Amino acid sequence: MQQNIQQVRLFYFDNNRLKIAKDIEILREVPLSDFVWIDLNDVAPETESELEQFLKIYIQEEEEIEEIEMSSRYIETADTMVANSNFLLDTYDKEPVSFILKNNILVSVRDNSNLKSFNETVKKMFASPRNYPTGYHIFVALLETRVEYDADMIEEANSSITKLSKTLTMAEDVDFTWFYNSSSLYAPAIMFDRAPYADGLASIVFEGNDSKLVNNAMKVFPTKEPFISIQLNNKFDASTRQGTLEVEVYTFVNPTEAEHRLNLHLVQDDMVATQSGMGSNYVHHHVFRGCLNGTWGETIELIEGTTVKKTVEYTIPEKIISTHANKVSLEAILENMQIVAFVSDAANSPLECIVWNSESIPVLQSADGIGELQANSALTVDVCGQTLRLPSVGNRALVYAISGQTVASFASGESCTLPKGTYVVKVYGKNGETAVKKIIL
Repeated sequence: MQQNIQQVRLFYFDNNRLKIAKDIEILREVPLSDFVWIDLNDVAPETESELEQFLKIYIQEEEEIEEIEMSSRYIETADTMVANSNFLLDTYDKEPVSFILKNNILVSVRDNSNLKSFNETVKKMFASPRNYPTGYHIFVALLETRVEYDADMIEEANSSITKLSKTLTMAEDVDFTWFYNSSSLYAPAIMFDRAPYADGLASIVFEGNDSKLVNNAMKVFPTKEPFISIQLNNKFDASTRQGTLEVEVYTFVNPTEAEHRLNLHLVQDDMVATQSGMGSNYVHHHVFRGCLNGTWGETIELIEGTTVKKTVEYTIPEKIISTHANKVSLEAILENMQIVAFVSDAANSPLECIVWNSESIPVLQSADGIGELQANSALTVDVCGQTLRLPSVGNRALVYAISGQTVASFASGESCTLPKGTYVVKVYGKNGETAVKKIIL
């Protein structure tokens, strides 16, 4: 991964030749009218202040640049134009950039050097300097190049999402797109309790890759006291892969007048599959693997002071068909699976199906201890210095830091090199068997 570089780039013309300088002192040597673009990448506040005084402009603070309100994205005065916009990184994260146009000079302010549209525009400028006589021309070129790259990335994302859907999408997932309340679908997407976080919204679904939007939603999301509690008891026979789930829903205050549904979902951790912008070996957690009592659950009657009891018998196959169309099956590893129970309102509108409470329980509740990786075991992992390798065909491994964070995933014949430290390695065999070992590098 490229490291971000603090730098100033000043583009100017000298006898019709385009030149670049990396020291703002050049502003005292070259007439201001010869400059067309000043690009500031993660520069020190002192440098920004000096440029503000010299150019008679105001450089916005980071919070102002990131402001999502439309009124803050574009400001125009008699001699100055300010525009704030987000640029996509290769990771599909958004990088805010501020543009200031004054006296035909473009000033760009950003905190990330890995913006392809900027680097490509510089190449275009030096290839055909006459096409970029002012900062306005450069500003338009930056936006045009950004649109081209965004289109390419959107196409790549769609391809990745399609590939991912062949691996992880369940038939119920298609039904759940009803919550979008629109023919326009996108991913990643997020919901909070299947409820709108603000009045007047047409959908309870919003973009999950916009961290600022998610944080804002979390701050303003209405908190409502649940009127129910959920208790779970699960008995599962790993040899037959059959289980019995006992559910108790207690209503302690008056419930809503809507119809209520008990929903039982099966989820799985540590699933390795494609993730847009993260490659083909991304480790997914809490992946939906199907419903135990129907896509929309079952109706239950809630009465204050009473308990509803339900018993559900289920079987988890060795492999679960993940896609409704392509019939791709992935191994259902019992140790990584949980059952999630929640009670929701049922309505004809996607905006009125709020979830009131939830509870989860592991499929396998009792642990048999941590298995050690023996030297002659089929589940062995080779350690050479700081490099791990799986020698046995068909095996795969996940590596966790002591904090619990997944730091690596690799299959047989592959290897990974890690920094010095203490790790936990979990190896999966061809037939679903597992072994875990602590290693120190």
